[in-house]
Amino acid sequence: MASPNDRSSRRPSGGAKGAGPKRGSGSSKGGSSRSSDGRGGSKRGAEGYRERSAASSGGRKSGGAPRKYTKDKPASSGDRSRTQKSGVPSGRNIPDEPIPGNQSWGGLARKGALRATHDEKREYEEAQERALHDDELDEEQLAKRAERERRRVEREARTEALRAEAKTAVQRAERNAAAKPKRPKRAKPALERKPLGKGRSRNEDETTALTRLLGAQEAKKQLRKLRTAVESFESERYTDARKSLKSIADLAPSVPEVRELHGLTLYRMGRFRDAANELEAFRELAGSADQNPVLADCYRAQERWADVAELWEELADASPSADLVSEGRIVMAGSLADQGQIDQAIRLLEKGWKRPAKPQEHHLRRGYALGDLYERSGDLPRARALFDWVAQKAPDFVDVRSRLRNLR
Repeated sequence: MASPNDRSSRRPSGGAKGAGPKRGSGSSKGGSSRSSDGRGGSKRGAEGYRERSAASSGGRKSGGAPRKYTKDKPASSGDRSRTQKSGVPSGRNIPDEPIPGNQSWGGLARKGALRATHDEKREYEEAQERALHDDELDEEQLAKRAERERRRVEREARTEALRAEAKTAVQRAERNAAAKPKRPKRAKPALERKPLGKGRSRNEDETTALTRLLGAQEAKKQLRKLRTAVESFESERYTDARKSLKSIADLAPSVPEVRELHGLTLYRMGRFRDAANELEAFRELAGSADQNPVLADCYRAQERWADVAELWEELADASPSADLVSEGRIVMAGSLADQGQIDQAIRLLEKGWKRPAKPQEHHLRRGYALGDLYERSGDLPRARALFDWVAQKAPDFVDVRSRLRNLR
C-alpha cells in the first residue's frame, strides 16, 4: 500500500497536464478541502503526518537526499578500549549514516559518496577484524608475519629502484638520440658496366642461337617452351612464364632474347633486383639500350639514383626511338622527384615538350607525368590543363578522369 506522501505526489488523473489541483494548495478546483488525517493537503494534516513519520523513523527526516555528516560523536569508554586494544586510532569514528550529502547534490554525486563511505566503513571493520585476529596469534606467528611484511617492503623498494633506473636510462638514450645529428643517406655508387658499342653485337636470332647451343632436337623443344612463355606473358600469367623462362635461361644463358623476356617477367612481378640482373645481361649480350627505361626503373625502385642517371644518359646518346627516349625521360624525372628535386624533374619533362594534335601513347604518358609533377609542386592550374588534355585525347587513360575531378 502506497504511503500518503506517495499519493499526494501523483498527478491527478482524468485531465491533461496541469489540469488538476496544485500540489500542496490545500484545495481542489471546486474549493472543497481534503481531510486532515494525513492523506489530504491541508497544513495541519501535513504537520501531523510529518510528526508521525519522524517518530517512526527515530527522529530523522524522511524523503530527499541523505543529510550531511554531523560532527563525530565522542566514542564511549567501551569503544575507546576496543580501539586501543585493536590498534585502530580512537579518533576515527565511522558514522552510522552511510550516505553523506544533501538535496542539492545530483544522483551521481550521491552514488559516489555512498561508495566512498561504504569503502571507508569496510576498511574500518577489516582493521578491527585483523586486530581481533592478532590477539589469537602467538609470538612466533606474529614474528613470521612481521618478517613477511619486511620482505615485501624490501621487494617493493627494489622494484621502485629498478623502475627509476630504467626510466633514467630511457631518458638518457632519448636525449642522446635527439642530440646526435642524423647522417644523410649515402648515395649508392653506380655499378660498373661496359659501354655499348655501335649497333647490335650479334646478328643471329633465338632459333639459330638455341640450335647452335643445344642441338636441333633440344632446340625445338626449348623453342616450344619459349613460345608458351610468350603467350603466358602476354596473358599476364607471369608466374607460368617465369617457370618456363628460368629453365631455358639455365640451359642457354647467352641467348639475349631469353634473358630479355625473363627480365621483363620479373619486372612485372615486382622482383626488381632479379629483373635488373637479367636486363643487365640482355644489355651486354645484345649491345642494346632498348630496355634501359625498364632497367632504370628497376634501379629507381632500389634507390640507386646514380645507375638511373647513367642509364638515362646512355639512352639519350643512343636515341633508339622517340618512344624509348620519352620513357627513359619519364623514369629519370621520377627519380629526381623521389629525391625531392621536383623543379629539376619538371624542367626535364618540359624540355622540348609540345602537345601534338594526334598524340601517341608516349605523348600521353609524358603529359600525364608532367601534370602529376605540376600537382605535386602546387601548380594546380597547369596540372588541371594537362590532365584535361589527356582526358580529351584518351578518356580511359589510367585514372586521369578521377585526377581531373579532384582538381575541380
